[in-house]
Amino acid sequence: MASTNFWSNNPNVNTSSLPVLLAKTIDTVINFSPLTMYLLSNQVEWKGNQVQVPVKVSSNSQGMSFDGLQEFNTQKVENFQKMVFNPTGREIPVVLSGMEMSVSAASRGNVIDLVARQLESDSHDMANDIATRFYTVQSGVHFLSLLDAAGDSTIASTYGGLSKSTYTGLAGNYTASIGNITLARLRTQLNACTHGGKAPNLIVTTKAVWGYVEALMNATIQTTLLQSNLTGYDQFLSTGAVAKAGSKLVGQAGFNALVFAGVPIVADEKCNSGELYTLRKEDWAFHGLKPASELGYNPISLASSEIDGVMVDAPSTVGFGFSGFKLPINQFGEVGHIVLLGNLICQNPRLQGYLAGITG
Repeated sequence: MASTNFWSNNPNVNTSSLPVLLAKTIDTVINFSPLTMYLLSNQVEWKGNQVQVPVKVSSNSQGMSFDGLQEFNTQKVENFQKMVFNPTGREIPVVLSGMEMSVSAASRGNVIDLVARQLESDSHDMANDIATRFYTVQSGVHFLSLLDAAGDSTIASTYGGLSKSTYTGLAGNYTASIGNITLARLRTQLNACTHGGKAPNLIVTTKAVWGYVEALMNATIQTTLLQSNLTGYDQFLSTGAVAKAGSKLVGQAGFNALVFAGVPIVADEKCNSGELYTLRKEDWAFHGLKPASELGYNPISLASSEIDGVMVDAPSTVGFGFSGFKLPINQFGEVGHIVLLGNLICQNPRLQGYLAGITG
């Protein structure tokens, strides 16, 4: 490492020139969660005081065979229930020192907008916190998570207010202590989550487990390839779109996109160690509740203009709002609050899967 003492202590340099501040702040903290960005970027607007999902929970078992004038069965069977979901919220404060703002305003030629950077940084931190919550079984006033729907009754006893033990069709397909992952185990999991023409179309896991699957894929492919003959692979993007195969999505040794049985496999840095989820995207949505306009909250986005980090630009989405800055009566500065209202809802848990304890 080169010594900086000469430059930092050199009076000729320090008294005759100024440092150069790069125009982008580098984010060294936030980890990327493509699934979270997809869910937050594709919110469904919340309507009504609750989201209610009607579900069929039992079949009519009263049918009978008959002959002659045998009396028919007339017993009534209750086939239907409803899952009920309530909105909740999360907030993060945006705090700026008046002294810092004053000094920044007095400086000429600023390359970084102090206010915009702080607002952007806090919105990214909020999304990062929410991503952690999405991979943690929840209770109380937190947003619901992947585990609440994709897990069975041992993970979350109820979903949408209904018991998973009573209504077993509301339980996800969960298996613990997997050990070594295999292609056969992936097939078993996809089969368990498939009913008729409805099946998982996204696999989300960790970088490590992604690498385990990559090693399995490598073992099934002839390794002598001509670069000119490679057509490449589709890649799932955090916006929910799929990048088609091309020159940037190919590989002779190793992969940068994996697909099993037509299902993209995505590495998510917020996914917990040893976990893998098989999801049907159409069943999932973050239902965002617009903050009341009377409160003065305005929509915000997660777009990156001041910070160079892992957050992908996302459009303004319905559940996000910023209060605007308020002046405290006993401090020299200003404070605002970013909020996200709504909840993460899965309409059909039995089409989702969750594997844990993958070690190799």
